Amino acid sequence: MTWSLHANSVKAACEKHWFANRSECNQFVSAVAKEMLAIIPGDEREADLMVRTMNEPWWTDSSGVHFLIPRGHHAAAKAIEFANYGYFVIAGMSAEDINLAHSWHAPMPLQRHGHVAVVTPGVGKNGWPRGYWGQHGGVGRKDESLSETFPHRRPELVYYFCTKVDGA
Repeated sequence: MTWSLHANSVKAACEKHWFANRSECNQFVSAVAKEMLAIIPGDEREADLMVRTMNEPWWTDSSGVHFLIPRGHHAAAKAIEFANYGYFVIAGMSAEDINLAHSWHAPMPLQRHGHVAVVTPGVGKNGWPRGYWGQHGGVGRKDESLSETFPHRRPELVYYFCTKVDGA
């Protein structure tokens, strides 16, 4: 597996900003994006808005600098590939998507917040990407399988937004 120098830079930025932002996913993603000089979708104050903006056609462009990997069973593999090549990749689910994913596990309390994480090089459990994240009201994790933070039975509901960083 070939990793670019930028892939290592994304991981280093995650390490640098994780501790200070371990309790808020959106703040963590925003801090890493700023370090990487990557423009991110939505409002850095709200994960739900980040995820909703990722899906807006006006956000992506034909130049390939910003794009959304189509949701589905092969999205995680594509996200891993782009992270390995040094793209800045955000994984995200809206509160609505999280509630849908947990509908099999009633009576799960309804989520009021979406969730975002940074995808880093490598493969996690069961083909999930690896990554770093903060956790609203708790402590996120670093360099773990994203199956630990998103509903692991519904990986096809996770959105992956990619943005090319200088040199990737």
